[in-house]
Amino acid sequence: MDISLSSDALDLSFHPAEDTNLVAVGLISGKIQLVNYDDFVNQPSSSRTPQPPSKRHKHSSSSIKGEEDEGKKIKLYKKLWVTRPSKKTCRGLSFNPTGERLFSISKDKSLFSIDCSTGKVVDSWVDAHEAAPSRVLPVDQLVVTGDDDGVVRLWDPRKGGGKGVKPVRMWDHHFDWITDMVYLADLPVPKVAKGKKGEGRKSKSQLKKDRKRAREAAALKQRDSSDDEGESGSESDSSSDEGRGKGPSRSRLIVTSGDGSLSSIDLTSSGPTSFELSEDQEDELLSITSIRSSSKLVVGTQLGILSLWSPSRGLLDHVDRVPGHPASVDTLVTLDSETVLTGSSDGLVRVVQILPSKLLGVIASHDGLPVERMRRKGNVLGSVGHSNCVKLTDLRPLLEEDEEGEEEEGALGIVGLGDEDDSDDEEEEDDAEEEEDDDFAGLQTVEDGEDDDDDDDDAADEQDIEADSDDDDDDDDVPSKKAGKGGFFSDL
Repeated sequence: MDISLSSDALDLSFHPAEDTNLVAVGLISGKIQLVNYDDFVNQPSSSRTPQPPSKRHKHSSSSIKGEEDEGKKIKLYKKLWVTRPSKKTCRGLSFNPTGERLFSISKDKSLFSIDCSTGKVVDSWVDAHEAAPSRVLPVDQLVVTGDDDGVVRLWDPRKGGGKGVKPVRMWDHHFDWITDMVYLADLPVPKVAKGKKGEGRKSKSQLKKDRKRAREAAALKQRDSSDDEGESGSESDSSSDEGRGKGPSRSRLIVTSGDGSLSSIDLTSSGPTSFELSEDQEDELLSITSIRSSSKLVVGTQLGILSLWSPSRGLLDHVDRVPGHPASVDTLVTLDSETVLTGSSDGLVRVVQILPSKLLGVIASHDGLPVERMRRKGNVLGSVGHSNCVKLTDLRPLLEEDEEGEEEEGALGIVGLGDEDDSDDEEEEDDAEEEEDDDFAGLQTVEDGEDDDDDDDDAADEQDIEADSDDDDDDDDVPSKKAGKGGFFSDL
């Protein structure tokens, strides 16, 4: 469903309450609109599931106000209020954790606090930055903002706003615009390598041997302790559960910047020891999200590469890279512990599996316009592009288990989202690859007309082989058609 707006949207935010279906949208005109989408959520999943992008007819997004039901257009949303705290562009907004306040940033370098029930400006911080702010993120009772000069500032709304109010803390270790921010309360602590002084760096084989010895020693120790304790079975189980639990964690603000670096900031301290800055990645870092309970970070870049970071190994450099996007990855949203949703500048919203990396499909399209921001709340994904509308996509078919008989095409138009065949037979793996290539053929924009010619050649080869079968008994098999070279996202 598309929600029509008065001008182009730059950012959106969902109300944090589970039973409240509200979304706030910041517009390029400086206006902020609050929209209720209860009717969209209450509709059956099948009726509000969009068509695949390849089958959807192109039309003007400004003319869409809802879904068509029996030839009539029905609005599945309601606009509650519209406010304009500044005449300049609203560059970002976000609800606080309680949902009572909406914080927004404007191009005139100001920060505003808006009452969500009335839409009136409660407080404002004039000239909060020396440059135009680019991102805003409420953290508990505080608010973090970042600007185009790479400066990050921490504000306390309880102290009140005004002109010339100083922030609680400030960090200026970045020199280009702040592209994205995420606050992680359970970020793993980096593991410190243990070794003697003067000892060189161990090789991978030596590290594997050390880990194997450590696991064997831990298993032997646990076996001995279980034999000695005897009757204290429940106590040993509880202690073993604690041992298998999460390691030490910390709360950090992770910031990505256009200068090609990523930083981890401790909001409770200041100074040069309060942040960790990564190495230059030689590419603009545009978006970030976390998976696997914050044990892995996924970062989108200007070149269309997803870089993977492991906080337990430190945040100085990435540990892996996932190429394949044909354009920049401007926004990221976590779907589950292994899957992310990517919004690219080519206008497509993709479902990408991480480790092993695989494209699962395309669930939304902005008709070729870049996807500016994406937000998710439960089963609803909201995305905005360079157009005057907000697109709401139902994620329920993705989150629920796949039904039988939907291997070729899912309810969202996702191709090849069925269960994978884990057979070790090489022939079955080749068949699966050919089927995957055929499934992704619906996403291609240029069709090849070489299949008919190949079929004719195969038929002619079969006749020649049958004619020569009396002389050569060894050549009975017809050469099979080679599967097309389908790389990651190559069909797009």
